[in-house]
Amino acid sequence: MSIMISTISIFFCTIASALLFNIKRQNLIFAAIIGAIGWLIYSIVLIQTANIYVATFIAASFVGIAGEIVARYKKSPATVFILPGIIPLVPGAFIYNSMLSLAKGNYNNAVDFGTKTMFIALSISCGIIIALTFRNILVKIKPRFEVTP
Repeated sequence: MSIMISTISIFFCTIASALLFNIKRQNLIFAAIIGAIGWLIYSIVLIQTANIYVATFIAASFVGIAGEIVARYKKSPATVFILPGIIPLVPGAFIYNSMLSLAKGNYNNAVDFGTKTMFIALSISCGIIIALTFRNILVKIKPRFEVTP
């Protein structure tokens, strides 16, 4: 499947996952765009580096930073935009294969898939932490002036 077809598919999948989280209609399109661009970045980096962990980390970092920026613009919580954007990056196939290997008694494959799953999850969480750190740095750098009447 080409990158553009998968990106368009992820756009609609992100809308579906955002609807599951009861995200307001005015925020749906932004969450879907962030998720689709995050997937596009993931796909391009995966092709260039052939490293799923680096691709997931860079895509999760983008989703987190973009979610924080759009949250400021829309005056909504950042999780509204980050959570649906992260869903396409979750390693569902690795989790499934890990559990299937465990059920079949193939423990070597289960450990292999389980390790990949945990490292991808670690890449996602590190990407989100980078975004939160980015936001905290910007908040501390930007001076706040309160105007009193």
